[in-house]
Amino acid sequence: MIGRIFNAKGKFTSLIYLLIGAMVLTVACTAQPTATLPAATQTPAPIANTPSPVHTPTAASPHPADTLTPTEAPMVATTASGDVASEIRNFALETLTVSKGATITWTNRDGASHTSTSGTPQALGGIWDSGVLSREDSYNFTFNEPGEFPYFCAIHNSMRGMVTVTQ
Repeated sequence: MIGRIFNAKGKFTSLIYLLIGAMVLTVACTAQPTATLPAATQTPAPIANTPSPVHTPTAASPHPADTLTPTEAPMVATTASGDVASEIRNFALETLTVSKGATITWTNRDGASHTSTSGTPQALGGIWDSGVLSREDSYNFTFNEPGEFPYFCAIHNSMRGMVTVTQ
């Protein structure tokens, strides 16, 4: 073995190559991947008959994070004449129809954080934005004007819903 470590000139060539290889392998196995996300841009689109916001967030509740996988859940249509409780569950937002003056309270039932944000990822509505809702956090908004209001999760852009407000 010692004879293999030294070359004819008495240098530790094989040992040096072995140490360099071990260092490269160590660095490659312990490197943490990094990702750079593009900066978000906000271009609110004006919407006629914009309702006046009434915002009442609740305090965050610490819960262990669940591991959930986004699923293709059908959107549920709910029609109500009074206030409505809407649950964010299984990476899905609801399609809701409410009367003018109704308050919708969104509650996140997923282990992942979500938002309820007016508009679409391409054209923010600028009407309401819950901010990040952790598990069991709630946000409510009162709709004072009739109209159709698309909304989405700003964290998971494929999550979309619609609020229709009737007279």
